[in-house]
Amino acid sequence: MEPQPQRPSRVRHIVLGLTVAAYMITYMDRVVISAAVPTIQKEFGFSLTTMSYIISSFRWGYALFQIPGGWFGDRIGPRRALTIIVTWWSIFTSATALAWSSVSMIVIRFLFGMGEAGAFPIATRSLSRWMLPAERGFAQGITHAGSRLGAAMTPSLVVLVIANCGWRTAFVMFGLLGLGWSAAWFWYYRDTPAEHASVNPAELELLTRSLGGARPPAAQSVPWKKSSPARPCGPSA
Repeated sequence: MEPQPQRPSRVRHIVLGLTVAAYMITYMDRVVISAAVPTIQKEFGFSLTTMSYIISSFRWGYALFQIPGGWFGDRIGPRRALTIIVTWWSIFTSATALAWSSVSMIVIRFLFGMGEAGAFPIATRSLSRWMLPAERGFAQGITHAGSRLGAAMTPSLVVLVIANCGWRTAFVMFGLLGLGWSAAWFWYYRDTPAEHASVNPAELELLTRSLGGARPPAAQSVPWKKSSPARPCGPSA
């Protein structure tokens, strides 16, 4: 009898599951403050205008650091980059509980937005060497569904925590969730399937054949200062 062909392992699906969890956490952490607004306003006496500044400070940080965040992931690889930025924003999620004024809360929420800005660009890169072309539509669908599910679940959870433990505890709890994810990601994820000890030869061959190589090209510096040679004015000969 001929030996049965080896079945590919499913490490890529675990990687996808971790990425879905990251998408969920991004939306959970940004929705916490929305559910806590009435309690925060009551404690600090913030006006609606002041709360609008606090809420929008996250958006400014998020918008301004989207491109730098994506560049950061290209520069050092998604394993280290996502570990760093999720740790960063999780720290500032929890640090929201330490705010003592409107200015301190604006600064903390801006720094939180800086961290979250790189999440989606880097997470997309993290799947680029792991998902088969035939699975990419499903991967996009489930990751975005995960983010919306996180946003839908969070308000009820936050209200429950606030009612029993206060609004500060809610921010600390969600920050700790992100730190736990960062540890799991750094421990399990690898930038390429070839680096992962649990990927068997069948899955590695499947991914390599479908994606055209096991390792992405090395990052190259952009020659910003290099100018093109001067051309004479007038029509060319």
